[in-house]
Amino acid sequence: MSTTQNSIDNILSREFTCWEEKPSIERDSSVFMHRIYNEDILPCLTFPNAD
Repeated sequence: MSTTQNSIDNILSREFTCWEEKPSIERDSSVFMHRIYNEDILPCLTFPNAD
């Protein structure tokens, strides 16, 4: 039986909590959304062949 440790990024959790008080999907509306765009959304939209 294997055990898995769950860990939470405290900085991300704090950013999310602040964002949750006044949620917005605008990129510059919060540190949390800025991180989401930079780490999750934009890499998915970056293609090696831009031609």
